[in-house]
Amino acid sequence: MLFNTRGTAPAVIRFGTGFAYDHVGIVVKLHGKPAGVLEALGEGVSIANLSDFRDYGWWKQYRCISVRRLHALLKPRQITALEEFVEMAIGRKYGLWKPTAMLRRASLLPAQNPDRAFFCSELVACAYKKAELLPRVSASCTYFPGSFAECAHMLLLSGASLGPEERIIFDRSQQKSRRKKKSSKKEGGSG
Repeated sequence: MLFNTRGTAPAVIRFGTGFAYDHVGIVVKLHGKPAGVLEALGEGVSIANLSDFRDYGWWKQYRCISVRRLHALLKPRQITALEEFVEMAIGRKYGLWKPTAMLRRASLLPAQNPDRAFFCSELVACAYKKAELLPRVSASCTYFPGSFAECAHMLLLSGASLGPEERIIFDRSQQKSRRKKKSSKKEGGSG
């Protein structure tokens, strides 16, 4: 899931990376639990139930939430590696995004190190690496939220791909305002 969050700090991330998104998470479904979003936020790494975005109005803090579906035939070892990573990452600290991280060739601490903190896109990249969907030689800290956007044309391994961005609509007023913007653009207005 890709997020465009309201506020100054998210705007700085978007400006610094040159992408429309400032936050990213992965939809996961662990055995016996409802589907949720694995994400790294200020409180650390956790899984938020998808229904909580609607039920608690969390979606209102975002200008846009989009999803890109992972198309992959994962082997049992890839699924196991991803599940183990998710379990290991829950409760880890949040790490702020630092532009200098893009210059690194390797992350400072391995994912298994309990002192390792994660920025949201670093968490997603690390999960994809554990599932053998991204090259292990690429440092997870060199990915940022927009790296997972459709316009970034991310190439995945193992024959996997990410589908097109699909906007998630939580409230009908979002659809109406979106249609209004489109029609004003067609009429020559600005949106």
